[in-house]
Amino acid sequence: MQKEYQTQQPESLTNFELAFFTSTSINIVRPKGITQSILETCIIENFNHPFPTPSSKLNSLIMVYPLSVLITCHQNGDIIFYEASRGINIDLIQKLSFPNQNCIQLQTFYDNKIAAIVSENIFLIDTSQQIILNQLWNLKNIVQIISNYDKLAISYNDCIQIVSTDFKSLFLECQTQFSIFNSDQDIVQNNYTIDEIVFFDSQSNFNVCDFTLQVTYMLKISQLQNVVSVLRVVNDDTVYFLAGFFIQQGQSGVFLVSKYLDKYQLAQQDIYYPSVYLPRKIVNEYGSVFYSFQVHQQLSFFSVIFEIQIDINRNINYVVGFEYVNIDQESTYLSKTIGSSENFINYIGTSSGLIYTGKQQTQRYKELKISSKFLQASQKDDEIQEIIQSAQMGMYECDQWMDFQFIFKQFYYLWKQFYHSQLRTYNYASNCR
Repeated sequence: MQKEYQTQQPESLTNFELAFFTSTSINIVRPKGITQSILETCIIENFNHPFPTPSSKLNSLIMVYPLSVLITCHQNGDIIFYEASRGINIDLIQKLSFPNQNCIQLQTFYDNKIAAIVSENIFLIDTSQQIILNQLWNLKNIVQIISNYDKLAISYNDCIQIVSTDFKSLFLECQTQFSIFNSDQDIVQNNYTIDEIVFFDSQSNFNVCDFTLQVTYMLKISQLQNVVSVLRVVNDDTVYFLAGFFIQQGQSGVFLVSKYLDKYQLAQQDIYYPSVYLPRKIVNEYGSVFYSFQVHQQLSFFSVIFEIQIDINRNINYVVGFEYVNIDQESTYLSKTIGSSENFINYIGTSSGLIYTGKQQTQRYKELKISSKFLQASQKDDEIQEIIQSAQMGMYECDQWMDFQFIFKQFYYLWKQFYHSQLRTYNYASNCR
């Protein structure tokens, strides 16, 4: 391309420049200085680089270490790579497109590779170069893939197959009841073992199998018809969270199952789509044990992320905090630890295809100690209605005590049907938080 333009020099002089295009840059050649006897070259990098504007629902979201590459998986078949070493500031790197297909789920390996379900195929992708290394074709009815960082387990067509990081088959077994499984092993462990396989059968039984496929534990959960997700508590391998649909049509929820206590407890109900995030065991300063998890609720114009703690010994559920995504609907979620184990960066993928990021502290709510003399003067069912903070004195004043149930009935009325359903489910802690 040749371009002619007038300069600030006398009108009798005309400058010319040449521009050469490549797929990722522009090279411009033009005279340098007033004498015009020397040519200079200007290179504009990354011109027309395929930096997409996401426009399709985000189905899966993972982070690859130590590259700090954030990868998103979209319903229109796009897999997009972001540089995320600066925390909440992320930059686009590249996009892989699979037109007329659906990217469903991503899993990561320890060697900077990922596995991606795209329709009925699973691709092995090098995240450092954003290229496809291998693929598994035509896997019918793929339910789920799970990686323990050096192996990948695939549940499809009533079969479980385990492959290595280069997609070599290591194990294949088919039975009609297989649906969901766990495989929690060390990141660099190369000995081939299966930790356990769990499944939910047509008789509403939750089953745990060992590596020989022998059932080692079974518990019937009569309210559940089918399960879409099972997560084992990271720091307590005897406790599981099951998210699924109830036998009663239109109902869904989350159950906690304890093998040690041989019991289950309803943890959450009446949610838009059953899901569980970040399950963990917490022991407070008094030695009481709680099981914490997050549940995400989709409303018409925003999404709410609730943090819930369960006291399984007393059969009590507490809401201990919540976040929300405004004017968008969350579709997937990722949390990354930064520095202290109490500090996180959250990445939230949405139905619009965008990613929301934000910092969060696990212990951002603190219980305020109230003197026993003050508590004795209050009624048993009273609750704090208002908390006033003094910025100068650094003190809180809790006043205007009134009936606890009345306060939360008014609060739930404002948030309509979803919050009304939670009033039946939760007992709230009667202290300042």
